[in-house]
Amino acid sequence: MTTLDKQPVEPLLELLQSAEEVSVEEIASAQPQQRTFVLKLQPKKDSLPSVPAPTPEYSREYLLENARLLIQNGDFLLAQNLYSRLLQNNIQDADALKGLGICLLRLGDRPKAKKCFSALWELHDSEEALVWLGHCYSKEGDDRRAIQTFGGIRTLEALSKEDRFEVLKESGNCYFRLGRETEARVAYLDAMKVRPDSVLLEVNLGMLELQCHRLDDAEKHFQRALDLDAGCSKAFSGLALVAQEREDFFVAEKYFYKALDLDPLNQTALLQLVARAHRCGEFAAISERLKQFVAQEPDNVDVNYAYATVLFKRGRWAECRERLHTALTKDPHHRPSQKLNRELTQNRHPA
Repeated sequence: MTTLDKQPVEPLLELLQSAEEVSVEEIASAQPQQRTFVLKLQPKKDSLPSVPAPTPEYSREYLLENARLLIQNGDFLLAQNLYSRLLQNNIQDADALKGLGICLLRLGDRPKAKKCFSALWELHDSEEALVWLGHCYSKEGDDRRAIQTFGGIRTLEALSKEDRFEVLKESGNCYFRLGRETEARVAYLDAMKVRPDSVLLEVNLGMLELQCHRLDDAEKHFQRALDLDAGCSKAFSGLALVAQEREDFFVAEKYFYKALDLDPLNQTALLQLVARAHRCGEFAAISERLKQFVAQEPDNVDVNYAYATVLFKRGRWAECRERLHTALTKDPHHRPSQKLNRELTQNRHPA
């Protein structure tokens, strides 16, 4: 009988099964009638007990620099993790509060971003915080509060060139939406002094002049935008709107389609062409553009409704219902969609 026969078998089997390699070697035995073997087991790498690697301690400057590089490359999630780590070490770190707020804003979490910027303002009296807070309010459509927040900045000249431009541009946008065209124009022109080659400002000024029915001035701004960027879809939309105001509908249509060629998601151009299609009764071309749009932005309420109106006119009832269902799922109170849906139901159009 061998010594092995006297041992419990299951533990040995488990040991053998867990090994990466097994080798057997016979060694000399002290007893003439007995053979002795040695089992050599090489454990699997993943079966070795894991020893956590020590977490390296990086300097604050190293973490900040890497977070800035991540933001420049648009990797806001990783940058957020670095700023959060810095705030674990010092909850009042001004650079980390600002950086985390920017990351949260870019990731779409505006409420948390505002908390970071508010803390930055309260703890450090940082006027940069007011720049970003005002930006948040502007993007939320709270234009009066945005203007009030920007107004708390004591000296614009003390801000960086980038922040100064942001304050003036967003102030112009807020005044424009509030119908305060004179103040909007002043803000935009001041922003233009900071960044004379801004395509966006030329487009915004063009829209402002269009709103004020200064068509020649509007046209000049849109043309300057195209001089700076020949592929600016919004500038072509602007020129189309100017042509439309002049009742030059052929030119307007040409520019709207050019705008869509450059940016299939240009909603202004798309909806204007939908309105023109209803006037002319020609829906084939615009149907393709609508199809392209909803393929990329399937939840857009206004475009889904516009698409439904075109499908309704073309007698494509099932597809019309599908578009209305999407629009009303996103916004159950969207009245135009409700009205068209009732018309479909009352007339008992087949599904």
